[in-house]
Amino acid sequence: FHDARGALPPARDTNNFSAHAYILPYMEQDNVFKLINFALPYNNAANATATATKIKTFVCPSDPNQSFPAAWAPTNYR
Repeated sequence: FHDARGALPPARDTNNFSAHAYILPYMEQDNVFKLINFALPYNNAANATATATKIKTFVCPSDPNQSFPAAWAPTNYR
């Protein structure tokens, strides 16, 4: 992200998207990135598929918690 844009992604933008959303295309998750409408809040129904998509890289393999609400993808790295 930094090499392509000359800056780090925002921790949170005005619609509450985290840096996780912004780095998706740089970690081979461009299809998920393309599902996001950054003009709408993260919890808007139009972003439901993206916010529910589990990205394995964001979850520690040793995390024993495997139960998450259906509408939310997990992350161990906040």
